[in-house]
Amino acid sequence: MAVVMRYFVLAADHLESSLRDEQTGPVTIDELALTTTLVGELSYWNERYQTIIPREVAERSSPSASALIDSLDSEGLKLADRIDAELEGEAKVRYYSEGLLKYRW
Repeated sequence: MAVVMRYFVLAADHLESSLRDEQTGPVTIDELALTTTLVGELSYWNERYQTIIPREVAERSSPSASALIDSLDSEGLKLADRIDAELEGEAKVRYYSEGLLKYRW
């Protein structure tokens, strides 16, 4: 049986980590059967991103905000790779930086 490849985007969000299927829309992290360790790390990462989300674009470019965004984005990219690995070839995951308001690879 052929595996249907799914394409997701991971981003931080106001309430919980946002994982969106590029074709069908929002997906809950729970429906992907990810490990509890990864789900916990996603939640913790999203929680720490909350200080950045409400800031204006100009505020995000301050040295302290830029350093935090870089750190959180580095972690977010690793989390996207881990989601990809846990889905074992059934999906590709891209990362959207909520701090920079653009995709990062």
